[in-house]
Amino acid sequence: MVHEQHGIGRYAGLVHLSIEGKPGDYLLLEYLGGDKLYLPVYRLNLVGRYIGSGDASPALDRLGGPRW
Repeated sequence: MVHEQHGIGRYAGLVHLSIEGKPGDYLLLEYLGGDKLYLPVYRLNLVGRYIGSGDASPALDRLGGPRW
């Protein structure tokens, strides 16, 4: 997946979390170094499918890193 602010991450599934007592569904995106981003489903407009050339997996970005 490509997050418009954080770059290329790996989609790791949909998780249900309760944050500050409020339940919700989140996309789990994993980044380089084991960093994780929990994106609320209502913010799906911030991510898109990675489309690249060839069969190789794309290099993951690091959250807060300089590459993206």
